This record gives sequence, C-alpha cells and structure tokens, in this order.
Amino acid sequence: MKANNRIDLLDLIKGFAIFLVVFGHSIQFGSGSDYLLNGSFFLNPVFSFIYSFHMPLFMLVSGFLFYKYRNESISEVFISKSKSLLIPILFWQLIYLLFTLIINDYTPLLFLKKYIASVITGLWFLWAVFYSSLLISIINNVIKSNKNKKIAYCIIFILTFITPDSLNLSLYKYMLPYFIIGYYCQNTITFIKNINLLTYILITTISTSTFLFLLHYFNYDSYIYTSGYSIFTGSIDAIKHIKIDIYRFIIGLFGSVVMILIINLIDNNKSRLLLRTKKAIKYIGVNSLGIYIISGYAMSILSYLNLNGLNYGYSLIASLIIIILSVVIIQVIKTNVWTKYLLLGIYKKK
Repeated sequence: MKANNRIDLLDLIKGFAIFLVVFGHSIQFGSGSDYLLNGSFFLNPVFSFIYSFHMPLFMLVSGFLFYKYRNESISEVFISKSKSLLIPILFWQLIYLLFTLIINDYTPLLFLKKYIASVITGLWFLWAVFYSSLLISIINNVIKSNKNKKIAYCIIFILTFITPDSLNLSLYKYMLPYFIIGYYCQNTITFIKNINLLTYILITTISTSTFLFLLHYFNYDSYIYTSGYSIFTGSIDAIKHIKIDIYRFIIGLFGSVVMILIINLIDNNKSRLLLRTKKAIKYIGVNSLGIYIISGYAMSILSYLNLNGLNYGYSLIASLIIIILSVVIIQVIKTNVWTKYLLLGIYKKK
C-alpha cells in the first residue's frame, strides 16, 4: 500500500479529486461568457454533484496527512506550512499580476494593493489547509486533555456560525471540520482495507443511498459561494442558514466517504488493464497541489475564449489538456531546486 513513504490510496484519491476540481472549473469557465456571468453553472447537475463533496474530500485527505505533525511545536508547524503553502501563494500571485501588466497599466501603489489583495484571497484552499493546520497545532500544544480538546473543537464549531464571512472566512470555516475529521481518522485506511466484503458492500450501499438522497435536495443556496456560512450573512434567516450549513457538511462527508470506498475498490483491482490508468491517476495525485494552482490560472484564459454554451465533451477535453499541461509545467519547475521550492513548496527537510 505504501511506496516511498507515500500511501497509494491517498494519491489515487487526490488524483480523482483534482480531476473533479478541474472538470468542475471547465464547466464553469469553459461554457461561454453568458453561462459564467449569469451563474447558470450553479444549476448544472454535474457541477452540483462535483461541488457537493470534492473540496471536503481533499480536506479530509489533508487532515489525515497532517497527523504526522502531531508532536511538533506551533512554531515548527507554522514554519513548515509557511514554506509549503504560503511561499507558493506569494510567488504565483506575483507572477500572475506581472502577466496582467501586459494589458493593464498599474501604478506601483495600485499594483501593491492588488498584490496584497490577491495574496489574501487567492488560492483559498491552500490558506484553508494552512489555518486548519495551525489551529490543530495550537490546540494540541496548549490543551493536553483529550476531553478538553473535544470541548475546544465544539466551541470553535459553534463560533463558526456567528463569526464574519469576510476575506474567505466562509470557505475556511466550511473546510475546517473535514480537516479535523481526517486528522482523527488515522485507522480508516486499515479498516477499509481489512473489512469483510459483506460489510463493505453494506456500508457502501448505505453511504451511496444517503448521498444520492441528499443530492436530490442540493440547490443554489447549498453552495458555500452563494449562501456563505455565518448566520448573519445575506437575507437567509438564522435557523434556515444553520440547516443549510449542516446539510452542506453532511452531504460533503457522505459524498467523500462514497468516493473513498469506490476508489478503494479501484485500488484493490489488480487488473493489468487498470494498472497504467491507476498509475497515471496516482501521478496526478502526487502533483495535485501544482495542478490546483496552475489550472486555476488556466481557467482565466479559458473564460476569455469565444465559446458558446455548455458542452460536456469540450469540458472533458479541456480538463485533460489543462491537467497534462500543468503536469508538464510542474516537471519543468521541479528541475530547479529554487523554483521547486518557491512555486511548489517542495524543499529538503532537515
């Protein structure tokens, strides 16, 4: 299951998840300006399916992988995560803004303001992982009792409903519970790898049925991007908002569980036909951070193309091309120790 200290199943999960990220973005940005500007993608059933769980799935994996930092100090976690997450944010946003100078005439002050704003709000998932990592590290180092840790997490969960949603806080609050769950589910892989077939089928059937039932009620307000997280956000009353937040959390969790169970079946399949495909998906998973970053900028280009309406075939082809190009760029970046560090957060740990 492990190769070079990596867990194959996790790389496979990340590979599938990053494909869903790119495919969802291709539907959003690659279906024409009208489709994008009037928000029609929010009502697209495939888009709804993907967005009901794809980022929670990523966050569960991120939390699971963070467990290795459990004995590190707050400063050690801060430095490590700053190097692997914040440094790439700083340099990618700088590169992107420098490219925009081709079509925009910014004054130095305006450029600085735009850069600071783009750093704070851009590549939000990396920020979500950073903040979640720091929060768990603080709780681990400050609170020693497991009972008190649980109380602290419950208090934080309650506070997420009443704190502001500004500066992407809604997204970070949405992701936090999945990170915590992933962190505390260290025996999950052993469990699903050793469970008997009948129990596996039963769990998969119940989880899939529940997810599909919940998906039937997924609508415009279910997106974190449209309704936010705080009960004081928008025109939705507090009780309804809490219901939306809880529903969004539950469907994200069940959707992630279903995908993990299905992907595990694929991982266990030793067919020679699937071997190369699995290897390619795992390779994509290994490079998921770089693909997430580069594909996001590629979508800006895709949105400028003169496209007319939704076409799943085009979205699929666009997704595959973007992933392939991203991987090529990543390999070029990895040829130099400094670009690998500054743009991908990969550095030699002491």
